[in-house]
Amino acid sequence: MSIKKSCSKKCCDCSTSCRLDEEIPCSPDCENLTGSVSTGVKIRVKKCLEERCEEVKHIFGTNETEKIIEKYGEITEYPYL
Repeated sequence: MSIKKSCSKKCCDCSTSCRLDEEIPCSPDCENLTGSVSTGVKIRVKKCLEERCEEVKHIFGTNETEKIIEKYGEITEYPYL
């Protein structure tokens, strides 16, 4: 996922807090996450795969692009929020 304002350090090596949530694989600033916590966050699966994002493969547990889109569709609920 594209992470805006990333300092390029690993979160575990950082001595200061930042806006990245270490509990979820995607940055809250990711352009492929839509909606809000109150309305439901969705992830643009197809767009992630087109951008060759590896996180979406991790989220849904397979490296097979076609299977991910077939099972979850082009946009689906983001499971980590």
